[in-house]
Amino acid sequence: MCEKPDELEIGTQTDEFLQRPTTPLYVPGKIGLDAETQIIPGD
Repeated sequence: MCEKPDELEIGTQTDEFLQRPTTPLYVPGKIGLDAETQIIPGD
């Protein structure tokens, strides 16, 4: 009366996860020229 379903056993093998090095902060490259102005007191 009660039929038992077929059983199936499956196994997998995977590599261990290695520790990933920290990702460096993103620093965009410079574009263009830097300019500066100096104001002397009394000008």
